[in-house]
Amino acid sequence: MANLSDIITPTNLVTKNGTDTLTNKTLTSPVLTTPALGTPSSGTATNLTGLPPAGVVGTAAILGANTFTGAQNTARATVASHATTADIWAAAGNQINWTGTATTTAFPNAPQAGAERTLICAGACSFTAGANMLIDGVASAATVTCAANDKIVVRAITTTQFMLSRVKADGTAQVAAVAANGLVWLSTVTASNSATVDIETTFSSTYDAYLIVASNLKVATDTVTLNIRMKIGGAYDTGTNYRFHSSHPDSGASIYNGTGGANVATIAMSTAPAGLGNAAANSAAFIMRIYNPASTTLSKRIDWSGGWSGEVAAASNITSSGSGLNIGTSALTGIRIYASEGNIASGTFRLYGIANS
Repeated sequence: MANLSDIITPTNLVTKNGTDTLTNKTLTSPVLTTPALGTPSSGTATNLTGLPPAGVVGTAAILGANTFTGAQNTARATVASHATTADIWAAAGNQINWTGTATTTAFPNAPQAGAERTLICAGACSFTAGANMLIDGVASAATVTCAANDKIVVRAITTTQFMLSRVKADGTAQVAAVAANGLVWLSTVTASNSATVDIETTFSSTYDAYLIVASNLKVATDTVTLNIRMKIGGAYDTGTNYRFHSSHPDSGASIYNGTGGANVATIAMSTAPAGLGNAAANSAAFIMRIYNPASTTLSKRIDWSGGWSGEVAAASNITSSGSGLNIGTSALTGIRIYASEGNIASGTFRLYGIANS
């Protein structure tokens, strides 16, 4: 092989073509035109420019402080909810389509502190706060139930401890302000020719007692009673597990009317002849209290007071009060209100939490 020191000198510069092997040679500022360098065993790439559009992959792809001048498009993946094993960190995207209705109490380990994922709830799903699952505004051991299209932002504080922030799809705050009277509005259900009015998804251990305020309630069929069932252990109980007593005196009579039942399939707020009328001016209104819905050791108890226009005439006023229970001890997550016949034509049902302190 030719000796390059004899060919390349400051006064005798030659363009060398072809293939040669350089061993232990030092080249100062050489100009290499489209060389095929192969895979170098080491080197410093600090001043390299013209990286390919796909960038650098592998360990070298770890970025420090950078300024991005264009849009950064992240991927979206789907992960099914699970109590403890839904691995949002291994999913192929930072935005997660969160499916299923499981109650999540933990996540698998994050790749590092500071990692973040956004879960978009496909339907009703729940998250329970704990030592390693911190949820904004939610006490430890309490469960928050989300609705479809709610977003949960999960941030890794450490690889095993996570902070969750909920963004509600309806635009309301995750933690409502406590009014001076101690009531916290949680949800509203509006009846519209409804076979049942189901008030649910917001009962939890956050409050020991809840209040339902029903107003402008009208029924489609004359001479009906209002009945109550409870959602116990995830399903509305239609069995003979209710006990109740109600009183419903009529303004048109000086006698007392009452009814009760033990081991029956529903709680009746009244019976004939103290039912609701469906005349244009007739309506009903009442308040109902629900106690310790999240308990798994106590029977589920309610009481109510209110009144309505009776079936005899719009001028007849029925006063109703009473209490009832379901003997089940599983958590209560819903109250169902329905007419003994026909539908509930209209009405507004607001659910409030009663602040514990």
